[in-house]
Parts: sequence; structure tokens; C-alpha cells
Amino acid sequence: MEKKDFAQEFNLDQAIQELARARAANHLVMSRSMVRLAVYVQANKFDFAITGIREISRAAQVSPTTVLKFVRLLGFTSLKTFKGALRRQLQASLALGQQRQDLTNSDPQIASV
Repeated sequence: MEKKDFAQEFNLDQAIQELARARAANHLVMSRSMVRLAVYVQANKFDFAITGIREISRAAQVSPTTVLKFVRLLGFTSLKTFKGALRRQLQASLALGQQRQDLTNSDPQIASV
């Protein structure tokens, strides 16, 4: 994977799917702990975005080094830049959800769809 620019759009689910496809095609070897971390991150995006590396590694039952290797595998140079991209993705998702809710509340016909 290429290195991500801080400003680039990032989608965690797509990135993890790319890793899974590469792993299935035997183009990428991932340890069990790396796979465990990928599953944890995907299921706990909000926690990952705001939690420190020690808490993340403890909750995912992996070492802090595995967390850093995972972030690099996704193409980021540091945990800080990864978390920044993840936060922006989550904020965009929340904003889109709020826009949909506002639209639904303002037009009863949309709510019935």
C-alpha cells in the first residue's frame, strides 16, 4: 500500500478489505495478532480514534509494536496520522448521518421510503 497523505480521504473498512484480499491471494502475510487487531479496530473505530496505544494494545490483546506495524501496513507513517484520518472519517460519517436525519425530519415522504 502507498503512504497516505494526511489530507487524503481514508476509509478504514475499505483499507481492511484490501488487506484481507491481499492476504487471501497470498500477497500479504499477516500474523494472528495483526488479524486480531484488524478485527478489533474495525469493530471499535471510535475507541481506537480516542484511546492511547497501551489501552488499544491491551483491549485487542496485541503488543504496542503490533499496533504500530498495523498502522504502517495501512500506509500511514505514524499512529497520530492514522488516528487523524480515522477521526475525519468518523466525523464525516456522523455529519452525513445528521444530514440524512435532518432531511428525513423535514420531508415526511422521505421517512416513508
